[in-house]
Amino acid sequence: MALGACLRLRRRGGPALGTVGHRVVQAGLLGVMLGIAVVFVSGACLILANRATGGDGTAGLAAATTAGNAAAVPMLVAAADPKYAAAAGPATVLVAASVIVTSLLVPPITAWWATRMRAATVTFAEPVQELDR
Repeated sequence: MALGACLRLRRRGGPALGTVGHRVVQAGLLGVMLGIAVVFVSGACLILANRATGGDGTAGLAAATTAGNAAAVPMLVAAADPKYAAAAGPATVLVAASVIVTSLLVPPITAWWATRMRAATVTFAEPVQELDR
């Protein structure tokens, strides 16, 4: 909700981007790459963790997003220690871009993974033999 509260991608009168939305677009490739890295690197780790605890990896992969509240973390760190104030703005923009990328990538990748896991666990029953009477 923190990201959604400040991210205004469209104005009423046209396609102009809001302040934070415009910065996310400017983050461009670096933010997109951060989002992709989050999905695949953390996704792989979370799949392994989920499998180690008895799952098939689907729940782990579904958790491989950058949460919307993560966008507030750089500013919170800067508020706690002012020496990070200069980095807080660019870091917030990168995290916001990563939030958008992971929110778009994770659902279809998770659906693909779940289908793959379901197909891998399907077993065919042996034919029932009729009893001779």
